[in-house]
Amino acid sequence: MVYMITNVSKNTVLAEEGKVARGFWARTKGLIGRKYMGRGEALIFYRCTSVHTFFMKFPIDVVFLDKQMRLIKAYKSFFPCKISRMVLNSYVAIEFCAGTLDRTHTEVGDILNIESKGNGNLSNDSFKKTV
Repeated sequence: MVYMITNVSKNTVLAEEGKVARGFWARTKGLIGRKYMGRGEALIFYRCTSVHTFFMKFPIDVVFLDKQMRLIKAYKSFFPCKISRMVLNSYVAIEFCAGTLDRTHTEVGDILNIESKGNGNLSNDSFKKTV
């Protein structure tokens, strides 16, 4: 399933092609092996308090959201071979193409929304139950 990720606070679209990393292998692999991440793409990690960029070839923007989908921590242009600090209250982590947060003026405190593009809109509560 593909998701659209929007910043409700700023009325902007962060990604039109968001995918959920489900299962151990998908979560471990993440973006490893890819040569780049396109503008408008995102990788969503449910119940995630930290991310790494080991073995990656490009920087990414990363956000951590609490259960109310409020942005509580952001990393801009998080370079390869790094590991983020643990974000204890994080419920969802999302990886975007580097530059997305600056382009959309997304910052800590903003509310994000994740909606299904294929089977109608999902509320954030529905999203939490499907992943």
